[in-house]
Amino acid sequence: MLGGTVLTSVKCKVLYKGSLIPLGLVAWALLTLRADGEPIGSGTLRPPFQELQPCKQVAGGARAFSHMDNPQWAAAHQAIVQQVQADKQRGVELVFYGDSITESWRGTGMGRKVPQWADIPKVFAKHYGNLRASVYAIGGDTVGNLLWRVRNGEGLQGLDPKAVWVLIGTNDLGLQPDLADAAAVAANISTGVSAVVNALLEQAPKTTVLLLELLPRGDPAAQPFPPYYAQPSVFTAAIDATNRCLQAYAALHERVDFVSCGHVFLQKLQGSGAEVLVKMPDGLHPNAEGMELLAQCLKPHLEEAGIDPSRQRLSSLVSRAAAFG
Repeated sequence: MLGGTVLTSVKCKVLYKGSLIPLGLVAWALLTLRADGEPIGSGTLRPPFQELQPCKQVAGGARAFSHMDNPQWAAAHQAIVQQVQADKQRGVELVFYGDSITESWRGTGMGRKVPQWADIPKVFAKHYGNLRASVYAIGGDTVGNLLWRVRNGEGLQGLDPKAVWVLIGTNDLGLQPDLADAAAVAANISTGVSAVVNALLEQAPKTTVLLLELLPRGDPAAQPFPPYYAQPSVFTAAIDATNRCLQAYAALHERVDFVSCGHVFLQKLQGSGAEVLVKMPDGLHPNAEGMELLAQCLKPHLEEAGIDPSRQRLSSLVSRAAAFG
């Protein structure tokens, strides 16, 4: 239960990466339901969502990880709350919500510098330095943590950015009772993610949410310190199932753009043809080269949302040139 709301979810099937549903069947789509059976944030759903075929509900949903009791986490949260207040004064065009992958844009993890990520802020500055962009992310967060944060000082009320990035859910994989039950895992995680996005849509009626798919992961337990992480891993089936549900959810919303970028981290080895994970030294977090690929993948989605960093960079140069006469 979060904020007085019991979250449940539905299993889903959808056309995704070439997979086809049987002819004549209605695609199952993800809905987020309150305990009374009404959709959370139903005002943002494309009608007629009531006509979608009923789906079997799966108990579970977003859970807040216990690190919220950690003073370091609390300090990171308070720092973001202060950033939100500052952004209300200066204005903000682009907001990044997420966990450690997103926080690495700042080169930090739970507010502290991470040496391995020292070059990632340079990538952020390259792509977003001429925008009013802010990162509202805390390492280690689950979907439940992020849902709590957007309802407690880190939401979009009074900000109205053009777009927000949401990448969350990978930390929830390790909290599932049975990772092998991909459908149940997908239902639990996508329930919480949809609640987060619904909250953001309601807080900022003009904002586009860029909902990123969960990125592929390696399995360090099976492959300690390998040159590459083999794919598929123990996480792959659950990640793919979750992404199918997230895509189905996004399809129901006018202002949610599903962003599929996981493929940039997959590569086939010459000779064997085996698929491996690249640009993620620990099997989870992209390095600076990986974040560069992620930024490039995101660019057309930003442009569709009305954000064009390259054009703003050019106008900035013109303005500076005019200032010097």
